[in-house]
Amino acid sequence: MRGFAFLLSAVVLAFGPGRAALEETTLAAEIASPTATASVATDLGTLGGKESEAAAVNDAGQVIGWAKTDAGDDHAFLWEGGKMTDLGTLGGDNSDAHEINGAGQVVGWADSDKGGFHAYLWEAGKMTDLGTLGGKESEALAINEAGQVVGWADTDAGLKHAVLWEGGKVTDLGTLGGKESLAHAVNEAGQVVGWANTDADLSHAVLWEGGKATDLGTLGGAESEAVAVNDAGQIAGWGDVDAGRWHAAIWEGGKVTDIGTLGGDTSEAITINEAGQVVGWADIDPSASHAVIWEGGELTDLGTLGGDDSEPGGVNEVGQVVGWAERGGGLAPAVIWKDGKATDLGTLGGDESGANGINEAGQIVGWAQTDTDESHAALWQSGAGGGA
Repeated sequence: MRGFAFLLSAVVLAFGPGRAALEETTLAAEIASPTATASVATDLGTLGGKESEAAAVNDAGQVIGWAKTDAGDDHAFLWEGGKMTDLGTLGGDNSDAHEINGAGQVVGWADSDKGGFHAYLWEAGKMTDLGTLGGKESEALAINEAGQVVGWADTDAGLKHAVLWEGGKVTDLGTLGGKESLAHAVNEAGQVVGWANTDADLSHAVLWEGGKATDLGTLGGAESEAVAVNDAGQIAGWGDVDAGRWHAAIWEGGKVTDIGTLGGDTSEAITINEAGQVVGWADIDPSASHAVIWEGGELTDLGTLGGDDSEPGGVNEVGQVVGWAERGGGLAPAVIWKDGKATDLGTLGGDESGANGINEAGQIVGWAQTDTDESHAALWQSGAGGGA
């Protein structure tokens, strides 16, 4: 099965390849043993509506996501110090927040009063329209600590191209000879990764650096995609092995490594931390997939809470992984994997929850069902290196 722990909008998924990659079968048979719920979820509330979800948290504890307003619209929010702030829109109805850096700068997309939606940068109480490449729409997906923003934007021909916004200027990062491209991530050195169409109309993982696009290749199949890059320049993503099979991959030093699976056909990487730990999911058979972590050439099955499936949402710099995992019976709560154990993070009184990110203080964010069956943004506290 396919996993999409990455919080991309439906529009991004529509234009990105959307598969995965992992092979090089040194499999560590260390399945985390489940433990009972040991954390209490904090309800971050909404903007007057019934639902919300937290997407990310920085090391200052600032949380971003989206929430329903009393008018039923979805608006990006910033939560800090017990208060949820509506980030607004660009004159339209809806908005969403994808990422926040250490300075509290937030990026995402917002509906425009001109029609369609545009990428934005929000800081110090103000939302700035980052514009397009002459077309109708754009979206910001990531920001580094220097304030460089990457994502995609429509050209005047209606094609989607990877872009870099910096210093009030938008730069078209181009393609690999084809029509479209998209940038997923940028590191502190300004290296940008994503995917781009080739002249054969295939989508390949790509690295943009110093004004040049480098085709990262595949794992022997037709297509690939890069989704994350750390400050050492290690790139995580996926590549086709052959028709119908793709594996999570890591590119470093000009070489691509197939991370493998857990015995099934497919796997996918969603992110990589500064220690070079790659987190993703891998099939164990055609009907089930598990969260995994790869490091030092070994792929470790993070296991479940007694059910069939699990999926990661993020990892911090000490290797604590968060996501969701099924219990026996099929219900799936948020979970943290650390020290060889999977801990059920619980809910807000309902049946299920999910974790999307964790910071260096062990603060975990995501969503949880309430006792009235609504889904609200949630915050859990798990001390970094300590107990959950």
